[in-house]
Amino acid sequence: MARTKACTRKCWLILRMIRNGASIKCREFLKQDVLSYILTDISYSFLDCDSTYYRELSDDKNKERFFKSLITEMRKTNPDFGRGCYVDSTPLPGEARDNPFNALSSHGTDGARIQSRLVMVMVMDIQTNIPLWFEIIPANILDKSTIESITDDVRSTLDIRIDRYDMDAGYARKELFEMFNRNNSTYTDEQNISREHTMLVRMPAVNGYPHDSLYIQCNPNIYSGRYSFDYEHHTFFGQLVEVNLFGYPEYAFVYIDKTHAESLLRNWRTEHQEEWDSMTDSVQDWYQVKDGYFVLPGNKDQSPRDALIEYRSRFDVEMFFRDSKAYLKILPLAKWNKFTAKGKIFHDIIETIVYRAYRKQTAPSEMTMSGLNVCMDSWECYLKSKTMLELKTPKTQVRETLVKLGYTVPGHIMLSDLSHEILDGIPMSRVPVTMRTRRSPRKENLQVSPEEKMAAKEKARIDRLIQKADEKKQKAESRADKKRISAENAAKERYDKALKKAERCLQNSRMIQAI
Repeated sequence: MARTKACTRKCWLILRMIRNGASIKCREFLKQDVLSYILTDISYSFLDCDSTYYRELSDDKNKERFFKSLITEMRKTNPDFGRGCYVDSTPLPGEARDNPFNALSSHGTDGARIQSRLVMVMVMDIQTNIPLWFEIIPANILDKSTIESITDDVRSTLDIRIDRYDMDAGYARKELFEMFNRNNSTYTDEQNISREHTMLVRMPAVNGYPHDSLYIQCNPNIYSGRYSFDYEHHTFFGQLVEVNLFGYPEYAFVYIDKTHAESLLRNWRTEHQEEWDSMTDSVQDWYQVKDGYFVLPGNKDQSPRDALIEYRSRFDVEMFFRDSKAYLKILPLAKWNKFTAKGKIFHDIIETIVYRAYRKQTAPSEMTMSGLNVCMDSWECYLKSKTMLELKTPKTQVRETLVKLGYTVPGHIMLSDLSHEILDGIPMSRVPVTMRTRRSPRKENLQVSPEEKMAAKEKARIDRLIQKADEKKQKAESRADKKRISAENAAKERYDKALKKAERCLQNSRMIQAI
């Protein structure tokens, strides 16, 4: 029974991944797909309605088992997986009738409306950005109790201690600075190892925070080269200032994105030149930096540049939310009770993890996910025997796509191998046995600094420009050769005509002399 349920879950997951928006039912999908040769003992009654599936998936034990398995698998290749985490939330429209998660919220909307809050604790791993836990809470602002609750859940359930929090302005509250300040930035764990316990949060521009006074304090240094640095093609001002927030000692990293601020000011000034000319010097100075000014309080003593790089890494995690919403349609949530709603959310999180891994592996094909799925749909197979699938000759596009992905085209697949890979799973470090591969051995995944990434991008850009220049040069030389040949032909033609005319004149002269 457990295996049947596992097969059902995989069937639903694969359907959602590759159906490309088609409204096909899961039962019909299974009948048409190669999975029908493997899932021979599955009950089609499990595929008639997704509510049964989502209800079973809502069990907290399933969530715990999934994330424990995920962490175990990830740590085979990345032993530090799960060390740093970032907490964020995304609103769920309250379309579910009598949804117990509903709460009044205005986060991310134009006005207040009934919404649910989905809070995911995200792993701040530069290579994976994979979530290792999530909770659903009926709240609009995440406070100290929420952070403590999630931290305790992750530690007690997964044996993971969260050592780093990079958060947006909604978390900047007195209780947060009580938990994280300069006096408790490190701790000693159970193995007597000293570890960091750090926090970075964006300071809101509201009363109670020295948002404006920090600008005044740092203003004399804004155009000093000592405080300037470059990051991601932008020039920043950055200064570290020791401050007290609600009575707790913190570090304030004061920044101005000069590139962004100057660009916006230039656009604004083209339409408001008269207003600009009427401003006082101090107001003009503020307008030159206000669109790039922000402050990050934290409890770790580091350079402003390092703090900014650490904080900006949270944007990579937000891509997970974007994929969930834009590609997999995690929203809107239209389930009618607590259990199916929880199961739907859990399913969508698993689906997003698989989808992103799938997209990463298929990136060499240079095709969109939808295009790749449609392309591979045309590759047909049939059951040649009870143990083997015969594959038809794929179309040219399918064959070219397989070559880009590093695979040769197999003539057959053994059902036992396919069943083992789909139902039992394969290690992340091993290439599937169902296809003979020409892939080169996997290189060790090394962390790459943002500077190295940007240098690689710049080199690729220069190479593209050189290639385009060479192509233009070849085209220009080709055009010049054509014009030269055309001119030579025209000159030769004029020469021949002149020569014939001269010969006729000479002949006529001789005839006249003879007469």
